[in-house]
Amino acid sequence: MAKKKLEFEVDVSEGRVALEGEDCIIFDLEGFKAVLLGMWEVFGSGAYTILLTAGKHMGKRLAGNLRGKGFESDRAMVEAFVSSVTEAGWGRIVAENLTGKGLTVKVYNFALYRGERSGGRDCAFIKGVISGFFSALWKKVSCSEIRCILDGDECCEFKVERGSV
Repeated sequence: MAKKKLEFEVDVSEGRVALEGEDCIIFDLEGFKAVLLGMWEVFGSGAYTILLTAGKHMGKRLAGNLRGKGFESDRAMVEAFVSSVTEAGWGRIVAENLTGKGLTVKVYNFALYRGERSGGRDCAFIKGVISGFFSALWKKVSCSEIRCILDGDECCEFKVERGSV
């Protein structure tokens, strides 16, 4: 496993945590899963739209942060996206086949479903993150989940197409 040291700062007197200079909170994975499960229980199928929309906002924010750090070209932005999401612990992200028409994003070892191979849930949140990021980069995109670990596939795979709605 390749490891990278990240700048992590805790200010106990103020109750603040920063990772790579960005304010953050530490939320254990099982706690986050419990929040998501609660959303599914309360909102039923409406949770899909909520999680997709929340993910889109997160993806757009990530794109803005990376642009602010000086990443400009599509390739540089895609590489920075892959690194950022992987380093944040969401899973091992791989971007393939980047062309003027779009690309494929694969998520191996997806954090929310590690060790799970079936269930009544889906990957709305990470789909939203991917869709939001590339919408910020290319304006109009469509993002389709082609494969999913919950269906027994080795990864969740998303096809992102540029200029589609």
